[in-house]
Amino acid sequence: TIKEAHLNLGYIDYLINKYESAELRLKQAIALDPDYILAYENLYLISKIQNDFINMNIYKNKILDIDPNHILK
Repeated sequence: TIKEAHLNLGYIDYLINKYESAELRLKQAIALDPDYILAYENLYLISKIQNDFINMNIYKNKILDIDPNHILK
């Protein structure tokens, strides 16, 4: 029930290349807070690593919908 916990666990999974698990945890964080930019940023990074350009664009657009001035790295 704590979005930050799901984000952190997802980030740990990302660091050890468990991308599927990371995605699930990050999506749990988003379920708790649909405007959680940090979770979308991490999903964007995972998609970028996997050359999943469709999801990269989906996550980028969601981030920009939440904060039009946000800069992705």
